[in-house]
Amino acid sequence: MFVLASGSTTSPARPPRFRHLTRVPSPSQGLIEHSHRDAGGPVQRCMADTCDLMREVLDIPDTHDVLLMHGGAHAMFAGVAMNLGGEMGAKADYVGDGFWSKRAAGEASKYCAVRHVGLTSELGGVAIPHSSTWNVDPTAAFVHVTANETIDGLEYHVDPTMPEDAPPLVGDFTSTLLSRPVDFSKYGVVYASTGKNLGPSGLLVVIARKDLLTGEREMSICPGVMSWSAAAKSTPIQNIWNTPNVFGIRALQLVLEDCKAKGGVAAMRARATRRAWSVYDIIDASEGFYINDVEPEFRSTMTIPIKCKTPEIEKRFAEESEKAGFYNLRGHPLFGGLRVTMYNQLPDDAVEALVDFMQEFQMNSSVTSDSDEEVAMFGVNGKTAYASSPPSVLNAFAF
Repeated sequence: MFVLASGSTTSPARPPRFRHLTRVPSPSQGLIEHSHRDAGGPVQRCMADTCDLMREVLDIPDTHDVLLMHGGAHAMFAGVAMNLGGEMGAKADYVGDGFWSKRAAGEASKYCAVRHVGLTSELGGVAIPHSSTWNVDPTAAFVHVTANETIDGLEYHVDPTMPEDAPPLVGDFTSTLLSRPVDFSKYGVVYASTGKNLGPSGLLVVIARKDLLTGEREMSICPGVMSWSAAAKSTPIQNIWNTPNVFGIRALQLVLEDCKAKGGVAAMRARATRRAWSVYDIIDASEGFYINDVEPEFRSTMTIPIKCKTPEIEKRFAEESEKAGFYNLRGHPLFGGLRVTMYNQLPDDAVEALVDFMQEFQMNSSVTSDSDEEVAMFGVNGKTAYASSPPSVLNAFAF
């Protein structure tokens, strides 16, 4: 059985110590039973070691701090605005109009005057506009990008270069952090919730430039549990303004140790690229049986949206793949289709088995190409969106 879910993802069960999350540091008292207020105690040591290890694995410069917070990425959709906006109504530029870019902008719009720039829809939803075309407002409080659009299958493989007078760049790396090296010098803030590459859900990692952690840019309405400055200024170590998610932090520590042992993020990038393109190669060689329209340089290595030639074939693929032991291949409930999710913890043999299944399924399928039903459903240009879908959904389906 292989679980290819978009979240929460497969647990990295192979590191033996992952089975001992609650039995550290001693058989009689687990880590999660210790107080986080015990100065220099097991919890604080675990937290400090995890932050140090993340700094080492991701090569985070001394200009940035590592914060371990609550609420996940959805909380930070609002938290970014409240930590950087200064006061209600500040301006903020949001790059892209994919599902998660719009979700993040929607939360921020409760606190900031949001402007959308660098729209992927202007490129047919199959590419990301170059940062030189974003026309960023230098007076905005910040600029926000989503590093990997899981539904659209669009990913930044090169970190954007901003003008010298540009506001701080904030990156949502929830579905891609730890899959490739990141040039943190280009970002004021990078944040990512767990549940993808970083272990079980329930924890939020914020990697922020120190000059943005003073609280000077923080809105007065920002609650303490979402305040970067509160987390950064807690003593005797950072991240204990309130009770931390010790279980999630310990799990993250084990994930980072596993990543380091396997060669770090450079090795993760090579592996992710190899695995993703083993699937893309099947799609591209299928002569339209499988469809992914994203331009190659922007194709995600973590999440691959797929359409089949007809809805009937797609339905049968979902059913037969599950019978064959592949779970959670159906696309997002709001958008349909199929989606292959390959976060770091997914074993290689799952990808290899899926590639074999895709080839076998195509060979065993009888397809009537050029039928009247197919032309009505997909149009003469072969696009993947259903003709019966409303315009907003059509755009979202234009992978």
